[in-house]
Amino acid sequence: MTNKLLLSCFLLLSLMLYGCGDAKTDKQSPSSIAEKKTTTINFDVYEKSDYSADVTPFGENDIQAVGVKLGMSFAEVTKKIGEPLTYRKEDSEALGFQLFVSYPFGELTFDAIDDKLENSTVSCISINKAAYKGPRDIEIGDTLDSVLSKFPRKENPITDGYKDLYRINTGQNELIGQIAYDDQNNIEEVRYSIGSGGFGTIGLIYQITNGLVSKIRIDVINV
Repeated sequence: MTNKLLLSCFLLLSLMLYGCGDAKTDKQSPSSIAEKKTTTINFDVYEKSDYSADVTPFGENDIQAVGVKLGMSFAEVTKKIGEPLTYRKEDSEALGFQLFVSYPFGELTFDAIDDKLENSTVSCISINKAAYKGPRDIEIGDTLDSVLSKFPRKENPITDGYKDLYRINTGQNELIGQIAYDDQNNIEEVRYSIGSGGFGTIGLIYQITNGLVSKIRIDVINV
């Protein structure tokens, strides 16, 4: 199996499990992951002339939506956008717990390294309702072409169910844009990520249904 397929499968599993990621055993603090991983990107290595549009790869301005940013604490979130509609807490072998809370726009996931709510931080922002903007002002119901036009892309062949839109190694991180296809060769997701696929990797997924955006997820792997 190719390295690309292994990385893509890993990202898909980690982003979909529990909505945004399951746990391993590394207990590094998640509070600074988004900041640490995004501020080191050197876009000098990105040659715009190589791509189809004058736009930048998924980066530090794309890890926030609906007033919430990856790495924000529970207290910061509730102060900014109010109390959740519902709460669901699940114990985690690697983390102290995960908290899933719902809002009118969708759901947030908080990861904690101990049993204290105040130590939990946002690890996933999930939008599944219309009229709420995700990164680059993309929202539920927008077209696939609208998503693709706002990020770099090259025309590459489909390999093992994936097509690279871009793949840039900055020396510290790998920036990847991909389209994922189902068994019938229909586009099911457009994915962007920063990292190596393990701890600290940040991802953005636009789920596509019948050519339209049906869900938006931003997440960071904290374990």
